[in-house]
Amino acid sequence: MNLSMFRSVQGAIRCLVNRITVPKTLQIVEGRGIHQICSHYSSALTTISSHNLLKPVSFLTPILPQFMQVCGMKQKGRLQLRCEGCYYVSRQGRLYVMCKLKPRHKQMQMIKSFKKTRILTFAQQKKVREW
Repeated sequence: MNLSMFRSVQGAIRCLVNRITVPKTLQIVEGRGIHQICSHYSSALTTISSHNLLKPVSFLTPILPQFMQVCGMKQKGRLQLRCEGCYYVSRQGRLYVMCKLKPRHKQMQMIKSFKKTRILTFAQQKKVREW
């Protein structure tokens, strides 16, 4: 009984400490997925940085994570359009799929290595080589 009560009190205290020490703008950013962070990247960072400038440095100041504005591409051998916002783009001999609606739909066509694309111009099957 005492152990379960201790754990619940400890959890409540930890929750309150997090709410007090972590700025509200950072709590909003942490709750989002990576793609929402990418789309609202500049607004979230400006509010976080302005919040840090107003507050004096103290021992309990949280370390803010740095977000990279990256929504990577998937490399696929066969590209497919996943929604109505997706479209094909050809750049530097590669085919890409870009999406205006959902950045996670971005895809890039794999390029075969030179070793697999060579064309043999002359081949023989003999027991003894001529050279």
